[in-house]
Amino acid sequence: MSGRGVKRCDAKFCQDRIGRGQLMCRTHWAMVSRTTQTQVNAAWRRYKKREIDIYELVRVQSLAIDEVAKAEGVE
Repeated sequence: MSGRGVKRCDAKFCQDRIGRGQLMCRTHWAMVSRTTQTQVNAAWRRYKKREIDIYELVRVQSLAIDEVAKAEGVE
């Protein structure tokens, strides 16, 4: 993957490259509970519609990042 639409996975210490619209690589996203995945996706959609601010989006995304960190023992 290359170009401007690329970033790093937001899971702690992961170096995988992903698309800009993604939060995590597939491996780490699969570690996030379905409930949290649903919350993250809903928050993203609401943010894009300007129904919530960036702080609320980041708060919800942090739930997913924290779940992965806990599962990997890197809290």
